[in-house]
Amino acid sequence: MKRLAAILLVLLLPQMAQAQRSLSVDMARDRVSISSGFSGTDLLLFGAVDQPSDIVVVVTSLDTEKQTVVRKQRVLGIWLNRGAAEFSRVPPLYSYASTRALSDVAPRNVRQDNRLGLDFLDIEPRDPAYADYRAGLIRAKQRIGLYSSLPAKVSFKDDRLFRTSLHFPAQLAPGRYRVNVYQLRGGRIIDAAALPLLVDKVGVGARISYWAENHGLLYGLFAIAVAAVAGLLSGYAFRRT
Repeated sequence: MKRLAAILLVLLLPQMAQAQRSLSVDMARDRVSISSGFSGTDLLLFGAVDQPSDIVVVVTSLDTEKQTVVRKQRVLGIWLNRGAAEFSRVPPLYSYASTRALSDVAPRNVRQDNRLGLDFLDIEPRDPAYADYRAGLIRAKQRIGLYSSLPAKVSFKDDRLFRTSLHFPAQLAPGRYRVNVYQLRGGRIIDAAALPLLVDKVGVGARISYWAENHGLLYGLFAIAVAAVAGLLSGYAFRRT
């Protein structure tokens, strides 16, 4: 009898834990498809809380990249390189939404521990000597829409139901992304949820990308052949005119 009770308790624990959660969240879809005419898209995220709270949504990539930032200075009318810094672990995308300004939602230590806001991105090196280069990198990402300049708004329909629209720009790269949703009250995170998001290419662009990445030699020969044929056709057209 005791063994049966123990088995039932083990089976019920996940359901009990789920029932005690104070945050429920979902997205309209869990995949963004990039076609040849992709110009960006918006994705609806919605959810519910057990009582009035602040909500912060952070969208970032599971993959990172290396990037080099070059400082240029104009000398005698000529732009010259005056220094460079290489950063590793640069997120290709970082956007966020919030019910209020992040500084009003949580204290600095909470924001820093959970990477809430551009000031706390995990970009290395974090040496203060590279602060200007780091700021330049973030500004460049903001100009093309890959990093948020201002947070999107999380709106509550009542004290329980909320929604927000997440924007993904035309420059979005294929890869694995994650949408983190935090529920905060009194400056503390009381619950959180993580939703996976896949971004991939479809159509002709996907096939070209596949051949370029997996059959580089054949792709190169095909590109050369297409360029040669185009050149011959254009030369013939000019002679006709």
